[in-house]
Amino acid sequence: MKFLTGYNITNYNTLKLIPNGPQSLLLAQGGGMFLGFIILPLIYVYFMKPSLKDIFKGMNGKKTASVFVFSILAILFCGPFISALQGWNQAMPLPSGLEKVLKTMEETAKVVTELLVYQPTWSGFLLAAIVIGIIPAIAEELVFRGIMQKELKEENWNPHVIIWVTAIVFSAIHLQFYGFFPRLLLGAMMGYMAWWTNSLSAPMIFHCINNLSTLIAFNLYKYKNLGPDPEQTSFSWYTVLASALITAALIYFFKTFIRKPEEPPTVY
Repeated sequence: MKFLTGYNITNYNTLKLIPNGPQSLLLAQGGGMFLGFIILPLIYVYFMKPSLKDIFKGMNGKKTASVFVFSILAILFCGPFISALQGWNQAMPLPSGLEKVLKTMEETAKVVTELLVYQPTWSGFLLAAIVIGIIPAIAEELVFRGIMQKELKEENWNPHVIIWVTAIVFSAIHLQFYGFFPRLLLGAMMGYMAWWTNSLSAPMIFHCINNLSTLIAFNLYKYKNLGPDPEQTSFSWYTVLASALITAALIYFFKTFIRKPEEPPTVY
């Protein structure tokens, strides 16, 4: 998963020389997202569009536990399929001029992401966990699976169209084309989780676990040489196929288990 979206840093080497430079940037990133994607949307919901307040419905303990179990298993097993999809995304042929621009943007985002994700100290890692793992999970789900999906539902759109349109916008707004399709797929999955559970907390849990597991995997591989390379995109076809089939089965069983016939789902 790509974490930072369109951050414009012109001199990375200078930033590294600033005392607590990466931590300062993390604080700026977290503060900006908290204000722009949590505080302002909450003001919008509570003071300008109170009809959206039902997006904050919670889940009972049984549903919450099911979401946790599904999220962990789905993230564990979907890795090869998502990585293969990202490899295909990165290899897509594009017009040379457009490709140059997109790759420049991708490299810029990669440098900043690595600067913030790789944290050799516990204090830095905990700050990254909050800013990269927890805040975006709450903020992005509030804006996309919460407000946007609910607003489109009020326009009487088809639920599947709502989910996929929201996922497209969610992926596109990260301004990183070479991760567009994996992010699109994950965005749609979180959209369906919100629909099936009638709760915004379900995609928030999934999003948070996905972010934190990625952060942990990158740091364990770099500093402890533990686990596979998180950036690996080359898997055998049967591993990718097995990953896709197992993930699809998990999604099917989750949908079957979580939905109650007497409670028609509402798209958030």
